[in-house]
Amino acid sequence: MFEQAALRDALEEGPLVRARLRGVRARRELLGAEGGTVSSGQAAELLGITPQAVDKRRRTGKLLALPVGRAYLYPLYPVWQFDEGGRGGVLGGLEEVLGSFGVEDAWMRASFFLRENGRLDEKRPLDALRDGEIESVERAARLWGTPRRVTEGLGPPLHNLNERELPIVRLEGPWLRLDAKSTIMG
Repeated sequence: MFEQAALRDALEEGPLVRARLRGVRARRELLGAEGGTVSSGQAAELLGITPQAVDKRRRTGKLLALPVGRAYLYPLYPVWQFDEGGRGGVLGGLEEVLGSFGVEDAWMRASFFLRENGRLDEKRPLDALRDGEIESVERAARLWGTPRRVTEGLGPPLHNLNERELPIVRLEGPWLRLDAKSTIMG
């Protein structure tokens, strides 16, 4: 009863609290996806190594661990990354992809693997890895968290156009004046 009242009060607090609750729900979904998660000890059993070796693999970026509680005091390892037939007991290409990421946050990395990705023709990176598309997933991981050009696929970016192709513009202000040739003049 107390928890329900506290939750109701929290929801009335405003958008920040609601946003935090959405974040908690999203993390819960990531923790339960594709077979859930295991502890360091359970991961060690799956891999046939010690818990210390599991932690070393996590620290060197060869395993994905999700921090629960205080940082990595009690990390949880997504089950979907383990594969008996894979190199080192993990899904083929996982280490390469983990080394390619443009983001450090473990939760964002887990989200990357489990959500459809436009750079992979709307395929989930996890499924693409399972299909052996390692290079494509590596490329998508490098770009994860970076904005896509709105005009992607529509031609060269604007900075590659020469001056004759730019529209005639004349803007004036206290620090800048652009003339018909679109060159900056002081």
